[in-house]
Amino acid sequence: MADAPASIRTMALYNRALVYCATSCGVQAVEDLQKVLEMPGASEQVRTEARRKLVRMQRSSNRADSSNPRDEAYPEGGVPEKNRPDSST
Repeated sequence: MADAPASIRTMALYNRALVYCATSCGVQAVEDLQKVLEMPGASEQVRTEARRKLVRMQRSSNRADSSNPRDEAYPEGGVPEKNRPDSST
């Protein structure tokens, strides 16, 4: 689509990024979204949506990468140490 107007090319890349997101191809989605942001002639609306999608993807990735803080605070099955039964009795 090299001869298509920039607005059509950016929309196509944005839509392909959404498909990549839906099919768990995050790396390709990020690449396409970054291309949308860099393309001259992209509409501001498409750029805004691409930025928003990148932020949502980053937040989702951060949540997936971090462990549950409750698991770290309460390693014994979610029970605080002071409330655990004493095993010595």
